[in-house]
Amino acid sequence: MILAVALCAAAFAPAASAVAIPREQFCVPSTLVDYAPPSGLPSVRGLPPSSQLPFAPSSRVRFDRDQRPGLPPEVGLTNRGLLFGLGALGTGGVRVDWKIESLLMPINAKGKAARKPAAKRVQRVRRVRSGPGQSIGLRPNTFKAGLYRLDIVFRDGDGKRLGRYSTYFKISAPHSEFGLAVNGTSFNPTETVFVQVRNPGTDILYYGDDYLLERLVGETWVTVVAQKAIAVGGTELSLGRADGCDSNYTIPADAEGGRYRLSKSMYTFRPQTPVSASVEFDIAATIDY
Repeated sequence: MILAVALCAAAFAPAASAVAIPREQFCVPSTLVDYAPPSGLPSVRGLPPSSQLPFAPSSRVRFDRDQRPGLPPEVGLTNRGLLFGLGALGTGGVRVDWKIESLLMPINAKGKAARKPAAKRVQRVRRVRSGPGQSIGLRPNTFKAGLYRLDIVFRDGDGKRLGRYSTYFKISAPHSEFGLAVNGTSFNPTETVFVQVRNPGTDILYYGDDYLLERLVGETWVTVVAQKAIAVGGTELSLGRADGCDSNYTIPADAEGGRYRLSKSMYTFRPQTPVSASVEFDIAATIDY
């Protein structure tokens, strides 16, 4: 199991204060790191609206973006392929004789492309299978991080161009960076601690609303609450995002003062790996009059 360091006390922490930040101000889903291409790039000819290739026999070939779990459109990682699905509609498949070129063109912030592709792949397809069919495009780890335009060019057996489709990609190198933040550094009994998962890295996280709360007694962390999941299902948090606080803990009126640690177990996708993160905070001692 991978254990993320408690990030709240550093980059993710609110300013030190005994006053808890209200939920409506703290629990706001947001973008921490924008992994998408910049806005304002020139328009390109994307996929046909129906995703059916008009030059295919009887338009029976479907062309779709590979649905990579958690990755938004135009966001890429060097360890994930830039792949599209090619499949025949109906049964029996479709006979074609195509040469398909995948060209990854480096571009600047205004969309001007370099003269040579950063990566290129040529595939010869003579028959398109029915159903999911096959993948076309660039394999993982065949390109570097950067801003690109991906061109998919279809040609017939004689080299005549049948169609060209393009899309922009901002590609990043994968890295893990995630943690928990809470809406204060010190809380009073009866206040509610709201827990936000923050994922500025490129992992795709999945988790429930369960958590483990511990209190530091001497040099030992002692379990206070082992909260099981309440909500049905879980949350999938994309790369570069912060969630809206799926977990919270209302401090009992008779809670013991001291140092506390809240931990959450999660999973990353592709590959699925158990990970965890924790955050520490203080609870003020109850004063008896």
